[in-house]
Amino acid sequence: MCGPERILTTEEAASLLARLNAIVEQEEALAGGEWWEREFYPQRQEDHPLNARWLDELVAHPAVLNRVQSLIGPDLLIQNVAIFWKEPSTTRGQAWHRDLYEDIDPNHMVTVWIALTESDAESGCVDFLAGSHDVHRSERPTDDALASIPQEMAMRMELRPGEASFHNAGVLHCSSPNLSKRPRVGIALRYVGSEVDRRGASEVLQATLVRGEDSLQQYSLIPRYCVLWWSAASPRTQWNTRPPE
Repeated sequence: MCGPERILTTEEAASLLARLNAIVEQEEALAGGEWWEREFYPQRQEDHPLNARWLDELVAHPAVLNRVQSLIGPDLLIQNVAIFWKEPSTTRGQAWHRDLYEDIDPNHMVTVWIALTESDAESGCVDFLAGSHDVHRSERPTDDALASIPQEMAMRMELRPGEASFHNAGVLHCSSPNLSKRPRVGIALRYVGSEVDRRGASEVLQATLVRGEDSLQQYSLIPRYCVLWWSAASPRTQWNTRPPE
């Protein structure tokens, strides 16, 4: 886990936020009200407004890939992308969780969390439990165990627009409700290195090659990663790969 690190300029972050704002306004105009249907799979919805070149450009942004390469090596695949839009004055946060619950070494898997708005304590920034990636990573902790984690053990990651954090896929993390009067918007990019050994995994996952080669060929390669967009006021569903066609 490391950060905050400047990965985009403030102008780049503002441009991405403006694109998302425009999409929200467009979809709400079409819906005649608030638009909460923000989950989609680009492979199946080619005409969705988020299925755009600007998102591809972010996934393959040299500043992002160069930093990820320094952490997990030169051969990089992206497994999925999540766009988090936490509305102002919400009562919902995100409970403690990991990005990985398999008996797989997470040291070749990294999540890049890029802030497009101020992400601070008031707006519900991400908190991390340092060192938790080395403890029972294949087991999903019980709700009681997670609830008993002392808050003072958490490491708060406050980010300014364009800054990012990088964390091992096995690190426990959470976020608090957004008590501010402004939205908290961020994009999580989940990369894996080609050296990750998934031979003991229960299923074959899909991924998109973005740099180098897939040397172990343990993923089903697809032309575009999966994406989820969800709001703090809407339910979150489980997802990892494109549903079978």
